[in-house]
Amino acid sequence: MLEEYLEPVINHQALLLTILLGKKRISFHAIQQKTGFSLANIKRYIHQLEELFQGDIAFEWDSTIVRCTVLKRGKPFLKTIYRQSVRLHILKFLLIKAPCYKVKSVSGFAREHFISTPSAYRLIQHMRPFIEECGLALEDNSVVGEEWRIRYLIALLHDKYGIVIYELTDHDLDIVHDFIFSIKKQQTPHPLLDKKFRFFDVLLSLSWKRREFDVAIPQEGIFKRLKSLALYGYLEDFFKREGKLLLDMDFPSSEIDYIFLVYLTVNNSFSITQWSEEDSSTLLTIIQEDPAYQELLGELRQLFGHYIAFDKACIQTLIPYFRKTLFDLSLFIPQKYYYAEEYQGSKPLANRIELMINSWAERVPGVGRLTGSNLHLLCTRLEQLVREGLPPLAIAVIEINKKNIDILYSLVMQQVSPCVAKVYRFNILSEAELPCKTDFDLIVTTAEMTAFIKERLSLNENTKILDFNFDFVMYQAEYLSQVIRELRDKQYQEALDTILSR
Repeated sequence: MLEEYLEPVINHQALLLTILLGKKRISFHAIQQKTGFSLANIKRYIHQLEELFQGDIAFEWDSTIVRCTVLKRGKPFLKTIYRQSVRLHILKFLLIKAPCYKVKSVSGFAREHFISTPSAYRLIQHMRPFIEECGLALEDNSVVGEEWRIRYLIALLHDKYGIVIYELTDHDLDIVHDFIFSIKKQQTPHPLLDKKFRFFDVLLSLSWKRREFDVAIPQEGIFKRLKSLALYGYLEDFFKREGKLLLDMDFPSSEIDYIFLVYLTVNNSFSITQWSEEDSSTLLTIIQEDPAYQELLGELRQLFGHYIAFDKACIQTLIPYFRKTLFDLSLFIPQKYYYAEEYQGSKPLANRIELMINSWAERVPGVGRLTGSNLHLLCTRLEQLVREGLPPLAIAVIEINKKNIDILYSLVMQQVSPCVAKVYRFNILSEAELPCKTDFDLIVTTAEMTAFIKERLSLNENTKILDFNFDFVMYQAEYLSQVIRELRDKQYQEALDTILSR
């Protein structure tokens, strides 16, 4: 990730501000726990942030607590921090087009940023490994390589770090909006689209802003097959027709390929529309028949076994993650700040899935890893699918009085859905109603019935009995809900242990 190559103080300021903006009020101890920073460094960073955001953010603190109040909303605070980074500016320098027949002046960059020329050259060498990680190279103080990768890197700098190489003008956004809303009948853009999907907007605009550089998307098998989607034909028609009208330039097939790749791999305003049934069906068939994705699906099936049925409906829900693996673009896709770096679900499962996808990406050409946020979302979805596939808990309501049975049964039914539990009701004195099965997960009864039930029924040793006092029955509903959650969590954990043991 690019952050690994930035100045530590820049990363530390950004992390601290993210925590403060999220909590508003937090103890120094909690900050130390979250960041590992010393108390002295935390206070030093707060002083630096105070100077940087004077009049925009107010910071107050005493010996234990820090308070953060935003005075002017809507400002790109994190980008303001990142714009201080000389390392990001040297990357911008390396990406800017060189003057005709000239080599870029490193000494000029050094003077502009008040550093020595040797320091500027050291900065270039410091950023070289990141550039190579991106599949690019350095030549005559310029980043060279596949044009589409360069465009993704330019858009990353713009969207996440506020380092702008090509301005995104109102005219550019008008073209993006024309494109988006020509698919949707309602022709009213919303300002939120321009902020939420800025990365997509910048990438799209680079198709006409960097026309002097030829772009060629590798025609890997999966990409060629994806071009059979009706959407590709629409992109081709729109840009060949409107591109000439709005920009006075032609859009060759290579640029249509690039725009299509952007659409497939980046969140965009098309989420306001639905895929056509035709494209959804075609996309599902492509994924199911593609050898690379067949291999990945096979590994997932082997890992999850009967806990997830990788049928048509399941694969449909996984397609958004699969298409994010095209061409290993994870380095370029901005991570969203609202995703925790550490996965909040089963970490062993997340590690297993990450290892599986990375190993698959190394073996298969034309695919790559998922970003951290997409990996977390995929793991969350897989965990949900496991939970959804668990058999319902068996809960029995047992009493000798119909009025009591009705009350307890209603209480239980208010706490569960049919997919979580199947609820039975029995009068234990009625031979006709005695349960054939006794392997219940939970029995709900009254306090005076517990001993009688244990004596009358041969219960499984894992069966939990919950006895209610009718004077406080409504107050015990929350406890009942908690017990059901715990039983369901135990059931899920047993399934997860089985999955991870494979």
